[in-house]
Amino acid sequence: MTQRILVIDDDAMLRTCVVRYLEAFGHSTITAEDGLNGERIAQSESPDLILLDMRMPGRSGLSTLTALRASAATSEIPVIMLSGCDDDLDAARRAGAVQVLLKPFSSRELEDAVARAIAAAGAPCTPLRP
Repeated sequence: MTQRILVIDDDAMLRTCVVRYLEAFGHSTITAEDGLNGERIAQSESPDLILLDMRMPGRSGLSTLTALRASAATSEIPVIMLSGCDDDLDAARRAGAVQVLLKPFSSRELEDAVARAIAAAGAPCTPLRP
């Protein structure tokens, strides 16, 4: 089943790679280059899942996650945090992330994280890979 996934990351190359991978497996994607735009898009588009970079210039991923959790429109959307630093794990989980993927992550790690997050949210999920 196709899921709508919002990818919020200031790194254009990473965003592009993640989007290409997700779309190759039939998901539709929406992107944002920062936390403020990502929050706005999440509120208007109601994605099934959000992939959110932890450290971005301006508004951090953690601040964005806190804002998403505080809004009735986005409080239940599962969020996977993307981080280059394992020091962020506990803070992300306390703020409501369902999982943290450490950069660099493999396509298999991304695939597994997305499948688990969607399944945990109660959406029907088929494996992305045979």
